[in-house]
Amino acid sequence: MSEVAAVTAEVRLQGLLRAVIAVGRELDLPTVLRRVVEVGVELVDAQYGALGVIGEEGRLTQFINVGLDPSTARLIGDLPEGHGLLGQLVRHPRPLRLHDLGEHESSFGFPAHHPPMSTFLGVPIRIRGEVFGNLYLTEKRGGLDFTQEDEAVVEALAVAAGVGIDNARLFAAAQRREQAMRAGAAVTTALISGDSPRALRIVAELTRDVMDAELAAAWTSTPGGWVAAGTPGDLPEGWDELGADVAARVGHGPGRLLTAADADLLGIADLRVGAAIALGSGPGRVVVLVGRRTDGPMPAELPEPLTAFISQVSVAVELAQRRRDAEDLAVLEDRDRIARDLHDHVIQRLFAVGMSLESTGRFELPEGAAERVRRCVTDLDDTIRDIRTTIFELQSHDGETGLRARALVLMRAAERTMSARAVLHFDGAVDFGVSEDVADHALAVLREALSNVARHAAAGNVQVLMRVAEGELALRIADDGSGITTDFHGGSGTSNMRSRADQLGGRLSIGPGAEGGTLVEWVVPLEQIRPATRA
Repeated sequence: MSEVAAVTAEVRLQGLLRAVIAVGRELDLPTVLRRVVEVGVELVDAQYGALGVIGEEGRLTQFINVGLDPSTARLIGDLPEGHGLLGQLVRHPRPLRLHDLGEHESSFGFPAHHPPMSTFLGVPIRIRGEVFGNLYLTEKRGGLDFTQEDEAVVEALAVAAGVGIDNARLFAAAQRREQAMRAGAAVTTALISGDSPRALRIVAELTRDVMDAELAAAWTSTPGGWVAAGTPGDLPEGWDELGADVAARVGHGPGRLLTAADADLLGIADLRVGAAIALGSGPGRVVVLVGRRTDGPMPAELPEPLTAFISQVSVAVELAQRRRDAEDLAVLEDRDRIARDLHDHVIQRLFAVGMSLESTGRFELPEGAAERVRRCVTDLDDTIRDIRTTIFELQSHDGETGLRARALVLMRAAERTMSARAVLHFDGAVDFGVSEDVADHALAVLREALSNVARHAAAGNVQVLMRVAEGELALRIADDGSGITTDFHGGSGTSNMRSRADQLGGRLSIGPGAEGGTLVEWVVPLEQIRPATRA
């Protein structure tokens, strides 16, 4: 070996050692991949270099290039997928050195705006015996061909790159596991404290980060359907109603990648790739959709830190649901106890006081005192009626279908649209003496009357009495608003209420109240004069 050759070999060896150290010191995977290409270009004096990461079916899922300026890269457009000459190394993972890559039988030529390239050196990068990707180097400076020595140096670099990439991947996996553990603890704390939106936001954010996704959304199962909650950022257009579709894709499993069989869901969500994740089961079940709308890497399968996180959080979701059920049961039991106490103690005492006052009427009393006693008895009757309504509200549960329960739900909904305070009273066998058909008509009339109050009355208070007595159902709605004029004829809503009364052989009256405002009275017989038709 000549002295010049020895010096050259020593320089290249020192350069290789520096390259190994440079690649090995990095722990961030994207940084490692780019550093491998930069070092390869420097070692063999190439003008261009690239590293292609091989994914499923031999396609290149990442392509990191060095030497192309950003404007040229944008003009070239989509990154290569591993066809042509680049695919030669994918199909046959062994070093390839060419004088003119355009003359190779696998060459497809260059796309528009691609710079000219002739000399070529490609080497596979293996990690634990498996091919991770390929290092491509082109255009050795000075118009020279890549040599056997260049190939040997790049092969040595590929070995070091495999170790460095593996270390970076292990470090990233450890970071993801730690991130998943912290997120799992935060989700458990949020669920136990009742902060479900924060818990779901953490779930969606972690799933998005671990899956290298761009978008994420979480839905939770409720009695009324799937509701989006805790989503990081604004939901993309069309995503609001996707909860049920995502849940159907997952089925009873914890999660899976979306494939060509899920093209309809990917199309609705405007995603190129995605994954559907589920946590828990039954009411309170959570589903998450993550994905990418642009080209970019996503794991070929659910990463182990994510599957462990799913298992941990699924348990937390189940425990939180059991805790909510127990709390709801405790509330219902407490409400039942209060209702019993009101009925067994308060009402009985008030009733006894009323009887005592009524018995006083048998004595000779001054006219003013007698009238006061009568007013007290009336007030006690109204108070007992209010307490009975409160007892029913305490004992009614969501999902009940009786007329009382449906009327109370309607009143609560109407109050949200009115500035007035609305109070509903019941009298008589409202739940047992009214057919379903008559109940439907009564609720429609109540809804229309309350809507009129909200739109026109400017009232502060609304009193509603629903009474069953003497074979009739009477609905009385009184407000303290601006009242009606003497030439009032009503609109379509009033006509509808009157029509419902006529169908059932009843009557409707609308006029001023005794103390101002408007009084609506709708009375129908419970034994219908003519067959009723459902409006």
